[in-house]
Amino acid sequence: MPTQIEKESFALPNTKHAAAVNEFLRSEASPHLYNHSVRSFLFASEFATAKKCTYDREVLFFGCMLHDLGLIEKYYGTTRFEVDGANAASKKLQELGVDEKTRLVVWDAVALHATTHIPQQKQPEIALVQLGAAADVMGLNVQDLNHERLRAILSLYPRENMKERILDDLIAYLRQNPAGGAGYWMDKIADKHVKHGVQFDLERAIKAAPFEE
Repeated sequence: MPTQIEKESFALPNTKHAAAVNEFLRSEASPHLYNHSVRSFLFASEFATAKKCTYDREVLFFGCMLHDLGLIEKYYGTTRFEVDGANAASKKLQELGVDEKTRLVVWDAVALHATTHIPQQKQPEIALVQLGAAADVMGLNVQDLNHERLRAILSLYPRENMKERILDDLIAYLRQNPAGGAGYWMDKIADKHVKHGVQFDLERAIKAAPFEE
């Protein structure tokens, strides 16, 4: 079990807006999705420390806590779940009175969190949201983190059968919006689990373009 000192070292931001975002997600998300979002923030913070990265802790918190809003049924949309989530996150932050500059960074962080390479060319908060979320979902780069601190985070915010439940969330999203998985890694999940999943073949689309060569 984490010691009191360890618990204090993993304290979440408690500004007015951060506290409101925390309470919002706690009320809207399932326990596994809430814990995943917090772990993503804590892992992202650990990566920032390891990389000696300068960043805005509150903005990073917003991005991590809201990055999977698009997988909550209430916030389903008609695009990709990341974009649906980015739109919902921006709207919520606006309701809380968060400034536009911050909202734009958070929008990018949420929309790009499941994309490779691009986030690492953006602002630190955007890059760190992707690192934190990928570490928690797939274990990417966790070998670069302090193992004792990693275990403490997992003890404070248990995984709650995360592997199975996050897949259930993705499949549920695709079942109501099959087109939302077309053209990137989500189409593999749609092909396996969703009847009438939409597949996108870029090579075929290029060759079928209505132009004379």
